[in-house]
Amino acid sequence: MLNLVSKAPPSHSQALLEVLHPWDFSNPDFDTPATSDAKRALESELTAAIAPRVAEQGIELMQQPDGIRRLCEKGKFVALKYCLLHPDSPLWKSSLWQKLVQEIRKGQNDVIAFRNSRDLMELIVEGLQHKLDIPISSGHTTIASNQDFIGELWKTVITRQIQFRLQIRFIRWRQILVRAGVPEAVLPLTEELRARLAMEQKTPGAPIRVD
Repeated sequence: MLNLVSKAPPSHSQALLEVLHPWDFSNPDFDTPATSDAKRALESELTAAIAPRVAEQGIELMQQPDGIRRLCEKGKFVALKYCLLHPDSPLWKSSLWQKLVQEIRKGQNDVIAFRNSRDLMELIVEGLQHKLDIPISSGHTTIASNQDFIGELWKTVITRQIQFRLQIRFIRWRQILVRAGVPEAVLPLTEELRARLAMEQKTPGAPIRVD
């Protein structure tokens, strides 16, 4: 089986990974502990053969118009969401995440990469709030613990001027990331965000709760 899976065409990788659903190995179909352990071991081997290909496909989304935005759709592209957002995926267990960072850095000059970086940040924050259709944590660990990655992503998403109506959204993202353990120093505020935060702190009944 492992040999067949490893030779499967790339176009089948996402479907195969969704059958394995490595984000939830908690439902074994066998009755005895021995067969359950054997099944988990086989699932892990199959996932290791398939998931890196899906992770590469996830990175490629950064070059496509609305590539990351399409992942917002519930119940679809679950394998891609797992590979991009779950700390146990091969993207975060290898140097692949650095390849993702290279694509994110392009967003400082390229509008497509910028929009995908912004959408990726939003997905991460929604995952931290348990609003996605898959979990993005392993125990108490999330990709927010990778401060180098989060810092690069934040640096890109604040590169361009942020519309006034969107500034609160960025401030909220920052608050949620800080609550997830990201140091504030990794998430510096731009002058416009600092000014907006100060304004919110002085405004009774402001639409954002400032901790």
